[in-house]
Amino acid sequence: MADIDPAADIEIHRGFAQVTVRIPLAGHVSQEWLTHYKSLASKRNARPVEAEDVPDRSWIVVAFRPLPTARQSKQCSMLPVN
Repeated sequence: MADIDPAADIEIHRGFAQVTVRIPLAGHVSQEWLTHYKSLASKRNARPVEAEDVPDRSWIVVAFRPLPTARQSKQCSMLPVN
């Protein structure tokens, strides 16, 4: 079983059209756990979710497109439609 590491920071990366959140796990997970998690995530989530094991620790990684803010929605509605 993998636990979220309560002593580590969750990483949030904002890109132009995507936000990526990396959730640190306590220690490392096995290759079997990674394979099982990826299989479950692909069946259960519409969002791109993955697990990765790197030298310092294992992570759960979620990527998604942010919803437009009210200001962005208003600006888009003011654009001419061709």
